Amino acid sequence: MSDRAIVEVYGLVKRYGDRRVLDGVDLRLEQGEALGLLGRNGAGKTTLLRILMGLRRPDEGRVRVFQEDPRDLGRAARQRIGYLSESQHVFPWMRVEQLIRFVAGLHTTWDAAYAQDLVRKLDLPLRARVRTLSLGESRRLGLLLAVAHRPDLLVLDEPAGGLDAVVRREFLDTVIELLQQAGKSVLFSSHILSDVERVASRIAILERGRLLFDGPLEQLQESVRGVDLELDPEVEALALPNALRVERRGGGAWSAVLERCDDRAVAALRQRFPGAAIEVRELSLEEIFIAYTGERHE
Repeated sequence: MSDRAIVEVYGLVKRYGDRRVLDGVDLRLEQGEALGLLGRNGAGKTTLLRILMGLRRPDEGRVRVFQEDPRDLGRAARQRIGYLSESQHVFPWMRVEQLIRFVAGLHTTWDAAYAQDLVRKLDLPLRARVRTLSLGESRRLGLLLAVAHRPDLLVLDEPAGGLDAVVRREFLDTVIELLQQAGKSVLFSSHILSDVERVASRIAILERGRLLFDGPLEQLQESVRGVDLELDPEVEALALPNALRVERRGGGAWSAVLERCDDRAVAALRQRFPGAAIEVRELSLEEIFIAYTGERHE
């Protein structure tokens, strides 16, 4: 096991009835990394994060967080983790300021000055009861509780849900500020791909419980390309190597998304289709995500 490994997952399987929600997942998170976990609803993202937090039991495989089984994490290891779940439930009868004081007492590394700064930045109503908070206010409070003890590992499940653009920027700035501290790591899932591009240095794409891609964001954006081809209209079917998607646009026009689309791959296409018009273009993270999973995100 690597000394720099914060999270290690090998052969992870989780079943609900006859359905494999996670199907042989291998994943590592190194110290200082920010990993964005992408996937359609039901792909297994939340289940994976809950297993890492010790809230679900895997059916097969090996999971380690800080080199310990997450179900048996000691107090010292738990102190090093911040977690914001997709549906956070915390003492609804408390006032916001009471809940902050309560959670502060659970952490030896709680930074009171940092917490106060976050109250201001995130515009939290200290005197309000937790049960009266809007969805956005609840998410902002959850973020404060997850980061004010400056955790070594921050786990966020759809953290920006219900936040407007201005508050979301403050939210992301807070996460980025944590990452800038030496050795801090972030693992988060999000449907907002522009947020992922802003924070993540690495991307993992889950589809039907399997990892389709796991690697640096820069590598993903450099190796996956869109290719437009103008071929003989009589071509009825087109099979291309390393194709994620191939679509006919009408007549002899075809559009494809290819993995590992380097200069050699493009040269091979030109040799295969001499005289054909072939245009290679860069893709956004959203276009790449759609090619892998078939889902469009607004």
